[in-house]
Amino acid sequence: RRAAERKMPLPGARRSVSGSCRSLQDVEVITEQATGYLDKAACAAQSREGIARFIEALQRFQLTRAEELMLINSRPRSLVELHLIVEECEERMQEKE
Repeated sequence: RRAAERKMPLPGARRSVSGSCRSLQDVEVITEQATGYLDKAACAAQSREGIARFIEALQRFQLTRAEELMLINSRPRSLVELHLIVEECEERMQEKE
């Protein structure tokens, strides 16, 4: 699959005189860096089942998909971090929750 993806031109990629896409090399570097970061991030230790249960528990707060994703990825540990992620947090959630 990776080999097939490498052969596909990227939207907006500029071709050099030789016809190869320089941006493919950039994408590979970015992919490696992103993968390395995510392997060390807090979200790396989460299981699919745990994430599914977490999203199910969040349903009562009517969060946006972006807010759910940010909560999963960043795993806030304080109210300040939570308020930075959830818009109008004080109106949508009680402190006990």
